[in-house]
Amino acid sequence: MATVAVTVCENPDCRKVFEIPIGHYNRARKMQRRVCCGTKCAGIMRRKHRTEEEKREMSRVRCRRYKAKNTAVVRERNRKYMRKNYDPVKARESRKRNGHAAYLQTPEYRKYKKAYDRQRRCKIHYGEFWEAASVLFDLESEIDSRQAKAENNIINKSQRRKRTWQTLQPKTLKTHFGSP
Repeated sequence: MATVAVTVCENPDCRKVFEIPIGHYNRARKMQRRVCCGTKCAGIMRRKHRTEEEKREMSRVRCRRYKAKNTAVVRERNRKYMRKNYDPVKARESRKRNGHAAYLQTPEYRKYKKAYDRQRRCKIHYGEFWEAASVLFDLESEIDSRQAKAENNIINKSQRRKRTWQTLQPKTLKTHFGSP
């Protein structure tokens, strides 16, 4: 029974034939890892042959795992940094400089924010039926406004005024100037 496997290094720059204990080889295959001749070769292979996007994605995943595992440590480190480096005067000037407050008061932003908040509330309260809830709210507001107009006699008000004026007009002319 052989305890050593003869294999080729999977690093494209090396391709050296070497011996490895069969247990190591089987473990690497089981974990879907590449087999290399040594630690230097493995390190080079791990660093090379990845695009920038792949490297960024790996870094992002690694960072997210670390933050999830060490949330308290990360928060405390950030708090210490803020206590040490935060300057309220400088921060106030920075906020004034960027003009964000002025942007928040523009009609375009208010319109966008109103629609966004409504959509978000609907998604929170009604889940997958948020669009139906939004349409229902539109319909209810339209019904309410029409009902309020009907109760306060506002519907067709200008048309009614015009008709009353036309019906009263000949009588008014007769009383002022006599019958023609």
